[in-house]
Amino acid sequence: MPIGGDITLTAQDGKPYRLFSGNEPAWIFFGFSSCPDICPATLARLAESEKALGRDIRLILISVDTVRDTPPVLKAYLDRYSFRKAIGLTGSPEQIAEAARLFATFFDSADPAMIVHQSRVFLVDEKGQVRHMFMGSESPAQIAALTRRLYH
Repeated sequence: MPIGGDITLTAQDGKPYRLFSGNEPAWIFFGFSSCPDICPATLARLAESEKALGRDIRLILISVDTVRDTPPVLKAYLDRYSFRKAIGLTGSPEQIAEAARLFATFFDSADPAMIVHQSRVFLVDEKGQVRHMFMGSESPAQIAALTRRLYH
């Protein structure tokens, strides 16, 4: 079964956003703004990867915290990082569960004080096809090198 798929969620500006409407490569990450460890570490690593890549890439953060991560919260959170093409997405619990299912990603938000999620980052091409899944152990240079291949 292929990983990935298109879905429309709510962007950080409050408008509907179709996941693959960008027609350009992207990194897709499931996380949340109050995450104490995985998300800040992953976003910092991706920011370094973008610098090593030498060009802006669309970063899509799909929040698994549908209670606290409103569009303004996601915008403020992503503004802390140096991405110029960062997009925070949220939606109903059902929509986020469907997005996670499409990307074979696990999360558990039953206890908002203790949300559990994976640190996978999906590299998708301009057609929305998953080309690689970063598991969290790759260096920024490795992430940049694999991402660079999509621009040729």
